[in-house]
Amino acid sequence: MTQDIADMTPEQCLKQIKIFLLTAAKNINYNTPLNAI
Repeated sequence: MTQDIADMTPEQCLKQIKIFLLTAAKNINYNTPLNAI
């Protein structure tokens, strides 16, 4: 993340978390065989 969480507004914080979770979900879907989860 480019900004420290302490400097963010709650909205920015939630947005960053959503982006992080979506990215993580995509990485899991594309890079992980189902039997490894």
